[in-house]
Amino acid sequence: MSIDEPAGATPLDVHLENGAFAKMLGGAIALLCLAVSVFATVPSSFLKWTATALLGWLGVQVLVTAFAKNASGAVLRIDRQGIRHAILGAVRWQDVGGIAVDWSGARRGRGPFLVLGLVPGAIASEAWTIPGALNASDRIQISLRDLDCTPAQIYQHATALRDLIEPPRLKSWDPGMSQEVLAAALARERDLSRMHSRLEPGSAAASDPVDQSGFVASSRALRRAMDKDAARDRNWLAWLAWVSLIASGLGLAARLMRHWPH
Repeated sequence: MSIDEPAGATPLDVHLENGAFAKMLGGAIALLCLAVSVFATVPSSFLKWTATALLGWLGVQVLVTAFAKNASGAVLRIDRQGIRHAILGAVRWQDVGGIAVDWSGARRGRGPFLVLGLVPGAIASEAWTIPGALNASDRIQISLRDLDCTPAQIYQHATALRDLIEPPRLKSWDPGMSQEVLAAALARERDLSRMHSRLEPGSAAASDPVDQSGFVASSRALRRAMDKDAARDRNWLAWLAWVSLIASGLGLAARLMRHWPH
């Protein structure tokens, strides 16, 4: 791998950084030892069996992931066709409408992630649907922890290679956008680009009146999609507020009942 080569000139193979395998192996052994300790010391109960099963399952998952990543060579390959993960599978650039790096969970040890916004009808490897790999059907999250390239290098290479493919991605995309907004924004960008190409000097249609109906229609569709997203967010916040209010009311009622004279 040569980071000095221009981004987009060659494929990028990303490997585990030095010591990452040992770190993952140590975490897996710690989880399995904790599972054995809970099983041996906690009195027989539903909690004992649940905790033992959960810790054991997590330990096995980390162990399998560590060996799979270590044995596969490159964990992540980015080339002109798309992105392929050693464990999770592949997705084509034609199906990726937006790319971003999400740092929101980095302080809690859950990031950063390379997030790919999928267009409607996207075809991705079925492995992307493994629990924990895919948070929603309209995007893919790829962990960038413990790799031998920085998130900035991976993002730069991914965007450069994606920009070699038609149709263009939405450069203003962020992980908070729904798939409906992404599709509407891409349609608006295409209509705007088509209008600009007709206005370029030397264009055969430069002297003809510009038909703005497509751009106007796609702009209205984008506004409707954004309004729908905003309404969904408001409904979610209202639901959380009601749940918090009901929980607080139940807690207050329980305290009053305990102190109510009998």
